[in-house]
Amino acid sequence: MNKIEHYLLQPILDQEGKFIKVPKYAKNIKIDVGLSHTAVNSILWINNPELEDRHIFGFEPQPHLNPYAGVDKSRYTLVKCGLDNIERGIQSSMYICGEDPGRSSLYVPNTFKPIYEQIVFLLPFDMFLSKIDWHRFQYIEHLKTDTQGNDLRILMSAKEYLQKIVFLEVESTCYENEYEYYPKKKETQEYLEFMGFELLEETNSIDQSYINKRYLRESLKLDNSRVL
Repeated sequence: MNKIEHYLLQPILDQEGKFIKVPKYAKNIKIDVGLSHTAVNSILWINNPELEDRHIFGFEPQPHLNPYAGVDKSRYTLVKCGLDNIERGIQSSMYICGEDPGRSSLYVPNTFKPIYEQIVFLLPFDMFLSKIDWHRFQYIEHLKTDTQGNDLRILMSAKEYLQKIVFLEVESTCYENEYEYYPKKKETQEYLEFMGFELLEETNSIDQSYINKRYLRESLKLDNSRVL
């Protein structure tokens, strides 16, 4: 691991440095990427008494945000970085939206003026996923991404581990010309279909919900709740 990877991952690894630490109570894992200041999907899961055996990993690169303020800290692990389709941990500029931190992006915005640029940490998604104890967890129940233009790159960064995720809630595109880069919805959908996912629902004009066709039977006993 380089210095950035060690800084981000070492605190959440077990004593041997082999696996991501997941509390003993957890029977399933959910991953929430792009929390802003409210982590609405994570909070939905944490507050649902039927999901008390789920542990949540949240990724948010804006270091000044505290999206889980006032929430039971035993239910989640916050990783203060973003994810990207890169080979190693790096630092990168992020363009911060003052009116709505949730619109902040790694890409130059076209529809608002950022109040400042902030240097943030980025990790390859597959580096994190490779540290999951896959003997303990057959799959990850749910991945939600909302990253203002970077979702497809994050999905691609998961590499073969994407096939171990049952449900996806993805910001498949952005509003027209919102940023200098964003994938077209068709690009995202074609990639996910190629990786074995089936579109469940057009949640809204930019968000889509998918299911991994490998886990159709298992999905009947799993949770796909998300903020619409």
